[in-house]
Amino acid sequence: MSRLAINRFLPSTPVCLDVGRKRLLVRHGKVVERRAMPAPLKAGIPSAEALAGLRACLEELFALLPTGQHRLDITVSDALARSWIVERIAGLTTPQEISALAESQMQDIYGDSMEAAGQWAVRVDATPFAEQWPAIALPKALLELLFELAAGKGWSVGLVTTRFVAGVNARRDNLFRRPGSEIFTLESSDGLTIAIRDKTQWRALRTHPPLALLGSDLPAMLRRDCQAAGLQVEDCRVEKLARKVSNGNDLQLDFAPARSESSLRVGLGSAMLALVLAATWSLTGDTEAGPPPHQAALPSVEEVQAINTAVDELNFPWGRVLGLVETSIDDSQRITRFEGDARDGRLSFQGEARDSSAVLALPGRLRADALVTDARVLSQGPANATENGGFPIRFALEVSLQTSSGEQP
Repeated sequence: MSRLAINRFLPSTPVCLDVGRKRLLVRHGKVVERRAMPAPLKAGIPSAEALAGLRACLEELFALLPTGQHRLDITVSDALARSWIVERIAGLTTPQEISALAESQMQDIYGDSMEAAGQWAVRVDATPFAEQWPAIALPKALLELLFELAAGKGWSVGLVTTRFVAGVNARRDNLFRRPGSEIFTLESSDGLTIAIRDKTQWRALRTHPPLALLGSDLPAMLRRDCQAAGLQVEDCRVEKLARKVSNGNDLQLDFAPARSESSLRVGLGSAMLALVLAATWSLTGDTEAGPPPHQAALPSVEEVQAINTAVDELNFPWGRVLGLVETSIDDSQRITRFEGDARDGRLSFQGEARDSSAVLALPGRLRADALVTDARVLSQGPANATENGGFPIRFALEVSLQTSSGEQP
């Protein structure tokens, strides 16, 4: 296959669009174009006049770029979004219930009517075991305009996030960094976003006006937001974020429309897989494109084991297991690490507790479920006195589950 033919199957360079209050920026490979908008976009639902100005600027920018098979990644200024922390309540079981809770709390915070709240698209990063979830909302009218113009160019829509979310997902974690509370900041001419996260969950997320308008400085704003979250800025690590687009998933707050696999792409993928398998098969034969006559056309032991492992992973009741663990944890414990072994039917997790009795109560709660055959505490001991946050006991627990055959592993 020629290089030209191969290039047809390679992903094209994405088009990256950044939407600010006053300026637009489009990047495609080495091409970078900027435009100032006739009137700044204001926080809240954009007016028809503002959307018309934005449309004119975007059409002018997009006219400089090619049509066809390209992906459009979008970042939006946090000054155009709403951001808050959702306070979790007990009994939520579906994504629809979580979204309804987030929309209800948004109404309370911003004083919206039902009709006004319905003009916002809301996303929540509902992390298991956390009591507080970060949430962001963008105007539906803004998103609809962006998606309409992308479709007019024949582009697919990739990531749609705020600048802050893109910055968090683009950062690289230091594996050797000690766990603790972190403060993330993203500053621009549009505003200042400050977010606070401790070892288990997000504690604060808010976008302020630009520092020049506030008449304050960054250290003063950090102290203010930390005090509101019950923390001291001296006890936190501060990180300034860069404005980048990334496929990371540290914060899962993407506003892109639901994606569907193209039948053409699936067909091409199947054809390429068939070609690769045929080439591999022909190379393993002695003289012809087929297995040697002395070998049976059966998978090897290693292949059978790999297939069985994959089947075990698919059959493992992850939803029920996560629900079981979550309902067994109360305010006296918190989970810091969780692992599941589908093949052996075992769970192991580490956590912290307020006292030893809270640790010893966990195995009994877990054994009450028919899925669990055994649960036992492997270890417990004192946590770091300076970082325990009211959970001075550190513990490790192992749980054995019923396998598909109904026998204990």
